[in-house]
Formats: sequence, structure tokens, C-alpha cells
Amino acid sequence: MKRRESRDNQIFAEAAKFVAGRVRDFKDDGAILDAVRILSGLRSRISDDEDAATTEQARRLERRAARRMREALAKSSADIYLVQTIRRLGLNDTEQELILFLVASAIGIIPRIQQIANIQEAMNRSGRDRLIVARAFAEHAKLMTEGLVTLDDEEDFAESNITVSHELLAPLLSHDASVDKGWEIKTQEELLARIYPLFTELNDRAQLLDGQGFRFHMMSGLVTPTNRKIERLTKRVARTLEFHPEWPINQIVGGLNWSELDIVVVLIGKDLGYLDASDDLFCGEGLARCASSQIPKIAESLGLLRRESTLRQNGIIRICGGYGDSQVVEDEGTLRSCEFELTPETREKLDIKRQQRVRRTRSRVRGAVVTMADLAHTASVRFSLEMLLANARNVGVMLDDWGLGAKIAYGRGVTALFSGPPGTGKTASAEAIAHAMGKPIRAIDYAEIQNSFVGETEKNIVRVFREARESEAVLFWDEADAMFFNRDSAYRNWEVREVNVLLQELERFDGVCILSTNRKVTLDPALERRIAVKVEFERPDLNTRRDIWHRMVPDTMPLLDFDIEKLAAYDLTGGEIKNVLLNAARISLSRDSKGPVTMADFERAIAMETTNRWSRQGGGPIGFQRAPGLNDPAVSKLPKI
Repeated sequence: MKRRESRDNQIFAEAAKFVAGRVRDFKDDGAILDAVRILSGLRSRISDDEDAATTEQARRLERRAARRMREALAKSSADIYLVQTIRRLGLNDTEQELILFLVASAIGIIPRIQQIANIQEAMNRSGRDRLIVARAFAEHAKLMTEGLVTLDDEEDFAESNITVSHELLAPLLSHDASVDKGWEIKTQEELLARIYPLFTELNDRAQLLDGQGFRFHMMSGLVTPTNRKIERLTKRVARTLEFHPEWPINQIVGGLNWSELDIVVVLIGKDLGYLDASDDLFCGEGLARCASSQIPKIAESLGLLRRESTLRQNGIIRICGGYGDSQVVEDEGTLRSCEFELTPETREKLDIKRQQRVRRTRSRVRGAVVTMADLAHTASVRFSLEMLLANARNVGVMLDDWGLGAKIAYGRGVTALFSGPPGTGKTASAEAIAHAMGKPIRAIDYAEIQNSFVGETEKNIVRVFREARESEAVLFWDEADAMFFNRDSAYRNWEVREVNVLLQELERFDGVCILSTNRKVTLDPALERRIAVKVEFERPDLNTRRDIWHRMVPDTMPLLDFDIEKLAAYDLTGGEIKNVLLNAARISLSRDSKGPVTMADFERAIAMETTNRWSRQGGGPIGFQRAPGLNDPAVSKLPKI
């Protein structure tokens, strides 16, 4: 009895001292946990109601001590690990007490708390208050989603065993948990050089969280230590910035939470060349994985990249080449596949000179060799091409100097649609436009883009636009009708998502994009509004065919009985004329390696081309020429093998 009375007197004395006078801040984690010990002792005494007077004294001191602990926590420095954890996670009063009691129990400062019922009793809660405590351990409660504690599976919820996470305890038990002074560096450039380890850990976390089912369960044991490293390094970056408010980077990241800061760090690493810019890490899903401690949080982290988010509203990051006032709807699918970058304003403040690493795959951007002088078109097509070229060369004059940009809702790029039968010069005209502008050309088609795996097609779309943007190439999209179809005719959700990504990238592309189709199609209305120039390529008339023959036949070619008027009379497209010219040369060479190419050779080549014109008469299989008959005059002149 005397021992118990002595223990009561001691805890009452400590409690009275703790609540006396003005509120004093805690100096370290030990002081906080000592306050928890005092509060735990008072609550333990309240539960033993043998002495009503003593119990009432304990109850009064407990109320004052609980209030004083909350006030002291609010006043204490964020250098203290437990204070920092509480503020970073935004824990409410109940959650604060719960986590402090569980930590004190886990390291032996107060009696062991093992089950939900134990913590309800230790918190001196009953009735409605016990429900509040129980809700703090529900599946979607913050203590659970942040991984601070785990529960085993029990049918009786109150008997579920509570385990405090190693991730929460480890920094507390280390020697430097209470204070992190950041890096002792003097310049912003030194800080940017120091972020590489954090970039590496964030990349590792993104890779670890890029999985489902069995693969994730096999890798999940590696996520927790990676999370701890990221938290420690992110904290060091934040603390270093606090000691250098004069650095321009503080104007950018000041006020950001840690997840937002991590996204900025990853994109800084992109511009510093830490990883190939085409890596999936820099798309929306990759960045969301960087900012997430576990798979369920990825969708939430994706919200940090939306148009209305802090990072984009403040002009810190953007979708590559994009504009903040985009009119295209950003659904989750398109946001996951879009590639992000720091805005030019952010790079300027950070004084970062972009360093692009050599791409892992060979670029398909090539030089343009066809010139406008090489083309032979009708007057209407020639006029349309000249108008397109004038538009592309003077887009700044139109939108900026003349003020049209303030009236137009879409991007600064120039989009054209070339339509018409095969062989009428669509591809050659696109290359000539690129040559006239002094730019390379990037040609793509449906087969290069389409991928059966979910999300891969969207990534391919983003990749080709990025290649064209970074190389300042004219983008030529062959078979455009296969991708830019009307979304109303789509049968599957992923088809709609792909068109969304196409339109989004097209809107943000500030170069020249030429779409080509061989047939009349119904394009998406949103695309129709973005097309600046439509050029319809028809089969060439007699004068145009004569012009094509003149341009294609070289002066150095040995000819015999050549009659250009007779050749021009044949209804051939430019592509077919090219095939005839090449095949006539091959027939001549098979007869004599020195030539000449005769009119009979040209007529034989025309017969080969027109007999198998599958689009008109059916002929032989697509892509194959029907073999000439044995009695064919041209065959009889071929040398015997």
C-alpha cells in the first residue's frame, strides 16, 4: 500500500510540475515521450477507483496534462522527429496521442499495448470516445494508409494485435533522429549536384511499384527501406533550403509538400541528364509512382500532376511542350501517359542547361531531300502547299504580331491534312515542305504506334511527338485515318483514350504536323477544328503528267526512241511513273548493262504497272506483280539463263 501511495505521489508531483506555469516547448523526442509516461500514469490511476479522492485528483491532472501536451507539441520545433512526423502527416489530436502512446509502448517507456482494447483503455476512453479510437485503426484511416501501424486479422476487432512499423521507429532509435541539419553547402549549384542520390532512390521506388500481384509481393520487402531513404534524403533537401532562403529555388519549391518536392527533383534530374529523357519515369504514371509510398497511393499522387494542381498552376512543371490552358480533357488514362518537364521559367530560375542523354533507340528523324522544285502538281495543289508553307514560316507574325493568338483557342502548331489516292505525291510534298523550312522530317505510321499492351500505344504517341519537338522536325503521320478516327465510332475505352492523347499532343505540338490519308474518312470533330490547311491530291492531268516525266527522267539516262508525249498520255500517278521509270531501267539492264532504255522498255513497264493495278481492276495479289507471259515480246528479248 505504501509503495503504491509513493508511486501515486511521484506521478502526481511530476504531473503538477509539467502543467505548472506557461507552456514550454519540448526540446527533444525524449521529453515528449516522458510527457506520455506521465499522462499514461495518470490514466492508469484513474482506472483504479478504490480511492475516490485520489481518482478525482488524477482526473483533474490528466485533463490539464493532455491539454498541455497538445499545446507543447504545437509550440515545439519541427527539428524534433516526432513533431515533424505529426505535422507532415497532419495528424489530429486523437491520432497524435495514439501514435505517441504506441511508440512509448513499443520502446518500453509505458506498459505494453498489444490490442485495440488495450489502447482504448490506455487512452482512458469509453463510450463514444472508444468509437473514435477504433475508427483511427480502420482500413482507410491515416494511421493505416501511412503505414504507421499494422493490425493482424482477427474476427474480434477489439482483440486485433497492433504493431508499430519499423519505418516509424527506426529514425527515432537512431542517434540523429531528432535533428537533421541538412547539407553544409554554400550554393544552389551544390544542392543540385547533391540531389542525385535522392533521384536514384525515387527511380528505384517507381520501378518497385511498377507491378501487380505476385511480382509486387515479391518486391514489397524492398519498398519500405527505399521509402525510409527517400524520406531521409527529402528531409535533408528541405532542411538545406530552410537555411538558404536567398536561393532562387526557394521561390519555386517553397510551400510544396514532400511528394511535390520529389516530383520536382525527378524532373530536375531529367534536365541534368541523369536518365534518358524518353524513360517512362518522366510520364505521369512514373512520376506518380515516385511520389507514392505504396501502390494504393499512386492514383492519389497522380492528382499532383493535374492542370489544377499546385505544380502546374504555379507554372513549375508542364506536359512536354504544352500550355496550361489546354482545352483537352485530362482523364486519368491520358494523364498517366503524358510526359512532363520543368517549365522554361523554372529552368531559368534554377539556371539549368538541359543535358539530353543519347537515346537508347535509334531516332527515325531524317533529313529531307525532296525540294519544292522537284514537285509537279496541279495549280490548286501548288497553291495550297504554298499557303501551308507561308503559314508555317510566319506563324509568329499571325499569332503574335497580328494578335490572332489572343482569339484562337488552340495551340501554335500548324496541322495540315493531305488526302488522295496512293502515288499522288503526298509523302514527297511533306518532305518538300520540311526541306523548304530547313527542317528534318519524322515519318510515322499506324504499325509503329499501335501496341497490344495497355498504355503502350499512348506512350508511343507521346514519344514520337517528343522526338519531333526535340529535333524540330516536321511530323508526317501516314495512314492518319487509322488513328485519328471519330471517337463517337470507337467501340472500346482504350480507343477513345488513344485519340484523346493524340489530340492533346497535337495541340501542344508547336511545329508542323502533316496528316496523310488515302481515302475519304470521317475524322474526329476536334481534329477537324485543328487542321489549318486541307490539300486534296488528285490523279494528275495530262499537263501535270508531262511535267512529272520531265522532272523524273535524268539527262544522263541513255534513251532510244523516247516519246514523252506518248508516255504522258497514260493515266499514271506520280508514284506509278516512278515505278515505270525504274522498271524500264531494270528491263534495259537485263538486256544490256550499258543500255539504252527504249520506248518498248517503257511500254512494257507501263503494262506491268497497270495490269496489276489492284485498286482498279483487281489484278494479282496486293504487293506482287503478275509474271509476264512467255509469249510477251519483252520476255522474248531477255537473255537466256
